[in-house]
Amino acid sequence: MAAASRTARHAQALIHSYLGDLLHRTDRADTAAAEYQQAIAIWTSAAAEREPSPETLQGLAWLLAHCQDESQRDLQLADRYVAQAMKLAPSHAGFICTAAAVYYRQGLYAKSETLLDALRKSPSGAGGYTGHALALLALNRRQQGQPEQARAWLEECRQWRTANRPGNRELTALIEEAEQAIAAKTP
Repeated sequence: MAAASRTARHAQALIHSYLGDLLHRTDRADTAAAEYQQAIAIWTSAAAEREPSPETLQGLAWLLAHCQDESQRDLQLADRYVAQAMKLAPSHAGFICTAAAVYYRQGLYAKSETLLDALRKSPSGAGGYTGHALALLALNRRQQGQPEQARAWLEECRQWRTANRPGNRELTALIEEAEQAIAAKTP
């Protein structure tokens, strides 16, 4: 498939995913589900091609692991697609973070943190964590019964978001999830 066509399909899937998020946040669950399903269908079709782009695989994996409509999540497929993306670009920071997110969702907190630590040490990690990685660290620590460390990672994540990506909807959703998890009495 031509690169321009791949880019257009990827953008189209992102638009459906973003629209799904907007509708979900405004309590229009049925309409949101249809948008998420459209994004999943576009990315699944592109992922089934002979040579799918790693960005397509990663986008699909992220949505299947982190869709705001939990009924649209499929962790087995997310794991499969992110593994394919990692084979194509094993040191890509975004793919490593997505794999860590999938492990977090699967309850494999130590495995998630191992990947996040590898990300920090990798050349593509630029010697530090992204906001998504910081939010995942907060979530992992909360699930491991370390609420103080979770709060510290969450605070660092908030600062990172303010300095780097104040309007990022995915990061904002992860921060809100971490805030709720930390506020809960039990992991």
